[in-house]
Amino acid sequence: MTARSHADHAHRRDAVAALAWAVVSAGGLLLLLGPVARSEGVQVAPLLTASVVAVAVAQCLLLVLRHRRPLVTLALVSVLQAGLLAVLPADTSLQGAGLLVAAYTAGTLLPGRRLVVAVTASVAVQAVGLAAAAPGPGAALLAAAGAATTTSAAAAVGGWVALRRAHQRSLLAAAAAQVEHQAVLARTAVAEERTRMARELHDVAAHHLSGIVVQAGAAERLVDTDPERAKAALRELREQGRATLRDMRSIVGILRASADASAAGQQDDDGGGAPVPGLAQLPALVESARSAGDSVEARWSGPEVVLPPLADVAVYRTAQEALANARRHAPGARVVLAVTTAADRVRLEVESEVRQGSAAHPGQPGPVSRPGLGLTGMRERADLVRGHLDVGMTGRGTWRVVFEVAVPAVPVAEAHP
Repeated sequence: MTARSHADHAHRRDAVAALAWAVVSAGGLLLLLGPVARSEGVQVAPLLTASVVAVAVAQCLLLVLRHRRPLVTLALVSVLQAGLLAVLPADTSLQGAGLLVAAYTAGTLLPGRRLVVAVTASVAVQAVGLAAAAPGPGAALLAAAGAATTTSAAAAVGGWVALRRAHQRSLLAAAAAQVEHQAVLARTAVAEERTRMARELHDVAAHHLSGIVVQAGAAERLVDTDPERAKAALRELREQGRATLRDMRSIVGILRASADASAAGQQDDDGGGAPVPGLAQLPALVESARSAGDSVEARWSGPEVVLPPLADVAVYRTAQEALANARRHAPGARVVLAVTTAADRVRLEVESEVRQGSAAHPGQPGPVSRPGLGLTGMRERADLVRGHLDVGMTGRGTWRVVFEVAVPAVPVAEAHP
């Protein structure tokens, strides 16, 4: 519904209500000034009856403006009320429904200070009419107090209703804001989960598929000249494929366990018990790289430590991506993977040779230009565990990845040499 149609609807509603109040007021006054008055032995002149009914009907018809012009409506109704009080007998006081409804509507729409001024002016106008008909100051003052009480009470009720409506609107607005906040959190969680899935899939696929490509190329070159070595390369190709499947199933298990934990309202601890790689799997990662034809030298120093799950996975995935990058951009080049542990930190360093004419490493100028998705994943993991990542060329002409994470780790035993 548009603003104009809503305003037209409200205007029609006010018109119907004003007409209804006019009919009810006219009927009630005719009954009160006619049969009821005669039953009490009071004879009201027909002209007075007609005048009172006409003023009351006019007051009610003015209510058609009450929502659009509440202040004007109250002022006009108050003037008619003063005229009505002026023509009534001295011992008679009458307040029609029009005045009470106008005061109530003013209370619902006008701010506090303007409402006080409007009610005070209305009472003052009514007091003028009461003073004209009252036999003395005392009677006029008493009648004015009664008019002030009824008018103020109607306005106060309207003000209370306005406060209740404002409170309800604030509650609805707060509820809507909360719903929007929850929607933003849900969208953020979905985006983070998508990033997590993309990072995991990229790490696994980049490592294994790059090995598969290297082994396939080696098998192709050796199939005619050295069938036995070609067969060995194909066997390694098959093992790489199986390892890829295993890691993919592990990722699916992690994600599925996380989804089940979320659905059950439980805390997700990065896997819910599903096997995840970490520091303990780095020797197997090195052996896998060597089996794929990489020349990898591993160096271990410091005590064996136990890392939190996220930090543990971050170290492993960073090493995995660094080895995959070395294989992708400089196949067969010498790579040194060094892990240094201490009681409060773990440092991973992967340094690889850069051969002339080979494809550039991600972030390094060269013949290949493409987004460094692997480096993006490394940085995201480092940020996630509040670690430090340093990637780039060294002064020796090698490419180095350094990842450090400071975590509370408990030394278990001296690491293997």
